[in-house]
Amino acid sequence: MLATMTISVEVLGPLKNPFGRRMFMTELPDATTARGFLCHAFGLSEQEIAHLVIQINGADAHAETVLHDGDALRLFLPVGGG
Repeated sequence: MLATMTISVEVLGPLKNPFGRRMFMTELPDATTARGFLCHAFGLSEQEIAHLVIQINGADAHAETVLHDGDALRLFLPVGGG
């Protein structure tokens, strides 16, 4: 049996969210990276992921960061203007 972990996810801004909720919990295989989750769950390309701000447990993170049980993943597109 494959080991799993549970993380919370918060999606902010105009990012298309296939889960239909701003905040949700999800179960993933152990050692899943943020990139792996985004590619699989959101169907995002590498180019799309490169434009996201990714935070894990309130700190900026890279797409290659391995997620751990209990992590809080926050995703949003940076907004510019002035």
